[in-house]
Amino acid sequence: MDATRLRDWMASHLGCPDLVVEEIRPLGGGSIQENRLVRCRLGDGVRNYVLRMDAAATIASSRSRAEEFRILEAVWRAGVRVPEPVGFCTDPAVVGAPFALMGLVEGSAWVRASRRI
Repeated sequence: MDATRLRDWMASHLGCPDLVVEEIRPLGGGSIQENRLVRCRLGDGVRNYVLRMDAAATIASSRSRAEEFRILEAVWRAGVRVPEPVGFCTDPAVVGAPFALMGLVEGSAWVRASRRI
């Protein structure tokens, strides 16, 4: 993954020319998409994002990343608590494939981790 191209896209998309990408690393989970943490410095603060793109293995009945992102935008605008949709890029030259960028929401999707027994 080309961190410079991603940084340039993010800086332009967010209107933050001083954006610095401090870290890009894989996140666990996701068999039909690749999820990566993108930690950025914006001015004097740090912000974490999730970059999602299709994995090599896909399921034909799955929504595309573009459809998924449009749904995320719609439910975000309706006030549903979901990750903040930041942007969608169709240019494969940026990271090698189209991708969605959203705010990171800390937590676990594992049911047993999220409820006390």
